[in-house]
Amino acid sequence: MFMRLVTLGEGAEDTRRRATHAELRWLTDNTDLMEEVIDQFGAYRLLSLDHDPETRQPTVEVAHEAILREWDRLRGWLNASRDDIRQERVVSRAAEDWKHHQRDVSYLLRGTRLEQVEKWRQTTTLIQTPLEQDFITQSLQQRDADAKAERTRQEREARLELRSRNFLRGLVAVFAIATVIAGVLALFALVQRNDAIQARVA
Repeated sequence: MFMRLVTLGEGAEDTRRRATHAELRWLTDNTDLMEEVIDQFGAYRLLSLDHDPETRQPTVEVAHEAILREWDRLRGWLNASRDDIRQERVVSRAAEDWKHHQRDVSYLLRGTRLEQVEKWRQTTTLIQTPLEQDFITQSLQQRDADAKAERTRQEREARLELRSRNFLRGLVAVFAIATVIAGVLALFALVQRNDAIQARVA
């Protein structure tokens, strides 16, 4: 939960990040337990509970940034998980962008970015939200569909190329036969002409 309540500082101190209750509830199958944990940390004034000014959804954030500096265990978790958290934020932003654009396939991950996320997903201990999971799954499925379409295209092109080669071979054979026939006819005509000339002379 706390990994989602921190914005990592790039060359600066880490800062608080506001998250919705809904985002945090997805981190466990037991949503009642998560609510209880949030309430307990809120009661001890380690978490600040509020509402998003636009959506009015309940939000959670670390009460004071001093907690990020002074709580050794949290600092240890953050230091051990920095790369994981950075990758999760990249996926989270991309997933939100995908959702914002009506899940348009052009917003899915591709290429090297998708390979990095696929490897990260297999090794991370951070839990992804259903949106993030769906986003990664859809990206992988789109990659497979694109690869299948590319294979189909290459096979079709190979068939067309083979057909063209066979057609050209047939055409060359027809020209070769026509050349032989023309040569035979020319020779036959020459023999006939010579015979006619000899018959006239005789």
